[in-house]
Amino acid sequence: MRTAAVIGGLALSGAFAGAMLVPEGRAQDGGKAPPPAPGAAAAPGAPPQAATGSAPKVGFVNIRGLLADFKKTGELDEDIRQRQARAEAKTRDLENQRDEIQKKLGLSQPGTELYKDEYKKLVQQEREIEFHKKWTRFDLDNEMARSTIEVYKDALAGIKAVATQEGYGLVLKIEDPQIDSDSVVEVQGRISWRTVLYHDPAHDLTAKVLEHMNREHAKMGGAAKPPEKGADGEKKAEEKK
Repeated sequence: MRTAAVIGGLALSGAFAGAMLVPEGRAQDGGKAPPPAPGAAAAPGAPPQAATGSAPKVGFVNIRGLLADFKKTGELDEDIRQRQARAEAKTRDLENQRDEIQKKLGLSQPGTELYKDEYKKLVQQEREIEFHKKWTRFDLDNEMARSTIEVYKDALAGIKAVATQEGYGLVLKIEDPQIDSDSVVEVQGRISWRTVLYHDPAHDLTAKVLEHMNREHAKMGGAAKPPEKGADGEKKAEEKK
């Protein structure tokens, strides 16, 4: 599973300065037209005047590709895979114990104390297996959410750092150019998700942001290992039931 597969897109909002309209550059008598009064409407068909404030420099980032290629994403994914593998191993162990109880139950005489004891053990074991599976789903979902938020915040910080350094005042989300799919629903979805239909590759900051993020991540010594809460957390949750 990829933490990267459960992440939403990034789009930072911004506004461009609007262009003001001015009357014609020359009056009919050859003299210069007087400047319009503040708030006065421009004459119909008048040419636009240069904007009073310059528009922000716009950059673009492929957020999905950025997070997928981020080294920390891979490390967190691996942590989750290992957590899942441990949980599955425990499930198999619990099921093996249940099978042994069932064997003993089958060899016991119904109505005896031994049969009663083994039956109670079987019921308890089934409950423990069911709870463990539910806890595993909860634990993995929670960890994936935490990891997704963590790398997304890293991406925002990286985008801000690179944009500031490069003089960009606005950064927009772009998607992978490929929309090919055997599913019409998926093709339609990929089209509708696009917020930018064209961008100048010279202003694509994805590679620079990725380099910055990996460099900062390396300074921190790799992904911070979250506290191992699987077994202890499951035990405490079971005790509260």
